[in-house]
Amino acid sequence: MGPRPFTCHRVLGVPRALVSQNKRRFQQDGFDLDLGYVHPRIIVMGYPAIGVECLFRNPRAEVQLFLEKHHPENYFVFNFCDEPKRSYSSAIFEGRVKNFPIEDHNVPTFQTMVTFCEEAAAWLDASERHVIALHCKVLSALFFVWSVGKSFDMH
Repeated sequence: MGPRPFTCHRVLGVPRALVSQNKRRFQQDGFDLDLGYVHPRIIVMGYPAIGVECLFRNPRAEVQLFLEKHHPENYFVFNFCDEPKRSYSSAIFEGRVKNFPIEDHNVPTFQTMVTFCEEAAAWLDASERHVIALHCKVLSALFFVWSVGKSFDMH
């Protein structure tokens, strides 16, 4: 990988750290992201933002660089945001994005959970190198992590 493009990462990391408060952040290899591994193959992260939102959310360019560096061609992103402005082209992550819109501060439908679990399991089962990255605006991604753990063997 060549030199990293300018992003709001280095200049504006302080506001994001303040928003994160005492939560753990991924701070390695020059990255500073609201992102964590809940399993070696399951990543939960904050929304990959552009524009002004990258002041307090993960800058999308940094998330792209992270995924390509740590899991090149082996990641799939699941977006649980329901707001139209939080939808983005799957081309941003090399065509590996699936949207499962869930209304903020609400639980998903049972069918949404089943479909997500089936698709996540199919991706993970296809290769031991495959990982999934889950995000929403806030914490509903954690609910899905719990769902995934109940759906397939996490070993």
